[in-house]
Amino acid sequence: MTRTMTCVVIGLTGLCASAFAADSAELRSLSPQARVARVAAAFPKVDAAPQLSAVTASFVELHQVEGGERALNGLSSAIVRGGFGGSEAALREWVRRNSQSLETLEKIADAPRWAFKVDGAAPNPTAATQSLGAFEASSCRMLAIRANLAACDGKWEAAYADNIRLHRIAGHLLSQPSPFAQPVGRRIARIALRQTLAFMGRTMPADPAALTEALRTAWNMRPDAEALDLVIAATELDFIEASYAWAKDPSRHGGQGFALEAYLFDVSNDSAKPLPRPYRDIEELRAAMAKSSIEKSIAAADAVRALLRASRTAPIHEAWRGVDALREQVGKAAAADPLQRVVHLMPDADLFEMASIGAQRAAVELVLALQIYQAKEKSIPSDAAALVPAILPALPIDPFSGKPLVYSQSAKPFVVYSVGPDGKDDEGEDNGWRRDPGDFLLWPPLSGGLSTVE
Repeated sequence: MTRTMTCVVIGLTGLCASAFAADSAELRSLSPQARVARVAAAFPKVDAAPQLSAVTASFVELHQVEGGERALNGLSSAIVRGGFGGSEAALREWVRRNSQSLETLEKIADAPRWAFKVDGAAPNPTAATQSLGAFEASSCRMLAIRANLAACDGKWEAAYADNIRLHRIAGHLLSQPSPFAQPVGRRIARIALRQTLAFMGRTMPADPAALTEALRTAWNMRPDAEALDLVIAATELDFIEASYAWAKDPSRHGGQGFALEAYLFDVSNDSAKPLPRPYRDIEELRAAMAKSSIEKSIAAADAVRALLRASRTAPIHEAWRGVDALREQVGKAAAADPLQRVVHLMPDADLFEMASIGAQRAAVELVLALQIYQAKEKSIPSDAAALVPAILPALPIDPFSGKPLVYSQSAKPFVVYSVGPDGKDDEGEDNGWRRDPGDFLLWPPLSGGLSTVE
């Protein structure tokens, strides 16, 4: 929970700058019930909880289907590849048995706006909003599989319709002012983008302009910046208070202690390498907290949150350009506080994730524009600048460089790529979506990199 809470602060970019809706000192002066009321008031008054609960209640897990265990192992690549091998029967049965859940997902995706219900009777803001992360990506993978089955059957209109729904569900989740819904939204966005690129590589949509407009609508869903600040501040304050209560008496606060122990001993990154540990064991952390205070931890949390807020409100390419400075500044701000040292181990992880999502979105937009140009001119342009302003208002930007994505017509098919995290053009040498030297090849779409991106 806590790592999610930290990551989400830098996970959303492109929001308008705004003042803090509430600082930690003000929130601390309120009773827990008053804090919950403040948080509840910040959320949209649209409650999608019944529909989301209906999806969960009727959902049949893939492993419950005969042959599902085998299909589950290859589910990520099955979302984008052109065939299913021996898993096709199990996947079709999975989709058939989840027809009710899929109908509800369609309604959720097509709604203009929705939100989870904040539990006004909960003891604190964290408990009040935790259901916001209950929407699992599993059901959306099922929607993606239905899209790919339609594509394999040659039903491309249905395939693209379900893919758009994936983008809209991701947009709905990313528009929630919640640190619990955001990671799920980003996960679904990655799934949807990989599938969009794969579909376009197999059969272009009948109407590229209509698809572009539908995707832009989904991608432009954003949360209220002040509401997001409020929920982050409130849930961080919960964490700090509960952590100090645990430090004084671990026997009465085992749940919070477990979360802290997970940070120290069990958390690992996507490559399964241990994260750096600031403390040798849990007792060393408790000793450090005994020398600090709630007030000091709150001040440190406010300082770190201000840095991360500045990062997220900047254009993503500017935020990425300052990623090394951000890491250093967050490290300095967190160094004096035991809890912040534990929480902010990887302050730039979600910034990288959102930059990767931004690069894929830019590639989809550019390739669709090229298809519109080709339909009119019977050839693709030698220079992507020819797309502006007749088809695009401006060329899509590579979040890692702040410049347009690299487009080359010299190869057949044409090539589109991002220069990747190091900002250097390696002439399209793909590095598999790792934070290493090399580029991110976006077009033509590759089946590689799925475990990293999806």
